[in-house]
Amino acid sequence: MDVLKALRELYLEKTRIDRLIAICESKIKEQDRRLSRSKRGRKSMSADERKIVSERMRNYWASRRNGKPADPAENLDPGAEEVTSVMDGLSPSQGQEIQVLDESARAATNS
Repeated sequence: MDVLKALRELYLEKTRIDRLIAICESKIKEQDRRLSRSKRGRKSMSADERKIVSERMRNYWASRRNGKPADPAENLDPGAEEVTSVMDGLSPSQGQEIQVLDESARAATNS
């Protein structure tokens, strides 16, 4: 009879453990849902980025108040290169492809 009592106790312990496992799994899923929701939305800016944006917008609105258009070159990073032509920003192979397409389009419109 001791075997039956031991089995009963083991079954009770098994159901308690199953309940605890279910509770732990639900908490893990809940945390996963919270984390996946937090990934949505905008990227947060650092204090330096906010300061740069603030200065740029301050200059923009000051120029709007004065009636002058804002000079976009003032807001460029010091290391940024200015692209004067569409072709300047392309690699040589991309530039050649565009030239070929442009020539074929001209030929098609001329014929």
